Amino acid sequence: MKPPHHTLIHAHDMAISKRRKTILAVSLPVIVGLLILGDSTGSAATVVVSLLLLLLASDPPQLRATAPRTPSPTCSTASDSSISSVGAGGFAHEFEVLNQRRAENRKRAFEEWAQKIKLPQYLLAMDPIRFEQLVASMYAELGFAVSRTQPTRDGGIDVSMTRDGKRIAVQCKRVKSNVGEPVLRDLLGAMTAGSYDMGIVVTTGSVSSAARRWAKRSPLPIELVELAELQRLIARAFPDGSVVPDSFHVDVSQAPASLLACPECGDALRRVKGPYGHFLGCRGFPTCRYTRRIQNKRRR
Repeated sequence: MKPPHHTLIHAHDMAISKRRKTILAVSLPVIVGLLILGDSTGSAATVVVSLLLLLLASDPPQLRATAPRTPSPTCSTASDSSISSVGAGGFAHEFEVLNQRRAENRKRAFEEWAQKIKLPQYLLAMDPIRFEQLVASMYAELGFAVSRTQPTRDGGIDVSMTRDGKRIAVQCKRVKSNVGEPVLRDLLGAMTAGSYDMGIVVTTGSVSSAARRWAKRSPLPIELVELAELQRLIARAFPDGSVVPDSFHVDVSQAPASLLACPECGDALRRVKGPYGHFLGCRGFPTCRYTRRIQNKRRR
């Protein structure tokens, strides 16, 4: 914080007074000596006295106190407000463009994903964890209250749902073969332990005849969803032209890099092979240096 102006003036006067006293103490003996020597040096004494008077009358430049400049309130306010408005408008426009790019890239990624998940070959090739995410998103779009369990500690239940006051346990099986009776028995045990009202087995394969007979005798109802029924549910949950759900997240490890938006500049990402494996980099490089590792999930 700068000191008040009157304080600066006082300090300035004190400095001048001290300076004048110092000059007089040093110069006075010299002047007296010159006057004693006689007329021959009278001119020199006159010169010394003149210089002394000039120095006493002058102020040290570095100590001069000048009144602080007070800008016109009207001008400063108008200038600041105009700069603020221009800056805020520019940033707002940049954020708007960035968000628009992200939304467009996310929509394109969702449309491509929604077409792929309706294909049997795509469902059969999905990572098991991704398949669980798909099933959870599907039931959420169909009106269920959905929550996923931990992949490594699910206790035989991959998705937990509620609807109409009933708790439902879902077991997901991304397989090409049949789902047998042991899978249903494990699900029933998890349902009993977790106080569920019913269960659902969702599979990309089919359910064996023995498992179907066992499901009919189960003390708790278990619904069986095979590949054909799964495709119908997916078509209902994600019809053509549907709005991108909030739960949709782009699969970085499988989606084309051109459909992924850079979170920093909004430009498209590209897949790059580095010394330690593949990663995603922004197409705006070197202006934008955003990168993201690609981590492939282990198959169970």
